[in-house]
Amino acid sequence: MITGIVDIGSNTIRLNVYNINEENFELMLSKKVSAGLINYKKNKILNEQGIKILISTIQDFKKILDFLNIKNYHFFATASLRNIKNKDNVLKQVKDKTGISIELISGKEEAQLSFQGVVSSIKEKDGVLIDLGGGSTEIVIFEDSKSKLTFSLPIGSLSLFNKYVNHMLPTYEEAEDIREEVFHQLKVLKVPHLKIKNMVGVGGTIRAIKKLLISEGLQDESNNLIFSSLLKEVEKDLKHNDKKTYMKILKVKASRIHTLVPGLIVIDAICDYFGVREIQACKFGVREGYLNSKIINDSE
Repeated sequence: MITGIVDIGSNTIRLNVYNINEENFELMLSKKVSAGLINYKKNKILNEQGIKILISTIQDFKKILDFLNIKNYHFFATASLRNIKNKDNVLKQVKDKTGISIELISGKEEAQLSFQGVVSSIKEKDGVLIDLGGGSTEIVIFEDSKSKLTFSLPIGSLSLFNKYVNHMLPTYEEAEDIREEVFHQLKVLKVPHLKIKNMVGVGGTIRAIKKLLISEGLQDESNNLIFSSLLKEVEKDLKHNDKKTYMKILKVKASRIHTLVPGLIVIDAICDYFGVREIQACKFGVREGYLNSKIINDSE
């Protein structure tokens, strides 16, 4: 069975097409649009320009699905739409103009789906998973390969950039403000202050950080584990708003030139909170969790 999944995030909207064979699946196609929907929100309202971009992107992805003659597809949204005040109006406009019904995923469900997407590839049975997005950060504390506690922080790499950073990269003071915001949200949500040495990192930011570490000669390409101590080291290398620093990010992931450092600070702060020593970077996440939980398992 060929299935299309469209993940509508705060920063990017991505279409993945999978070939499902019994309990296994293969990624056949992936297309991403950096829509930046979070930039079109004010007072938790998605403005008309943001709605137009959303509808246009959905129409483009629907054309691809139709061209490939894919009849089985699912569109879902996370922090991009679940917290806006005009979500009912937005969903109605999308439905009226594209025929597509968008499923809204709660923060806790997003965390669970992220965990389901990577659980089979996690090397350690106990640890903490972090799924860092543009507008939210999901945390799952797991034991014996089972989810125990889930949390959804209402902050992400792009929302923190928009709130705290005045130029391309955060200054020392802005970086400290981001770090304090992370600790504040962990306290507000009463995330237990446990000692957890192993972290599983999900999302584009952690993969970009790994590429940057490899590019800077701090990490071997064959090693999928990142030592948390390296995060502060690479953060120091990215503290200057100059061309040399920009190029370090541009050559590994140009689209994250403005969000990589805020995301790095979030991950480092959470590592400090739990005392994490090693991070396993995973290529799968919420889309694969959605595929496993809502499509493959439901069809059995």
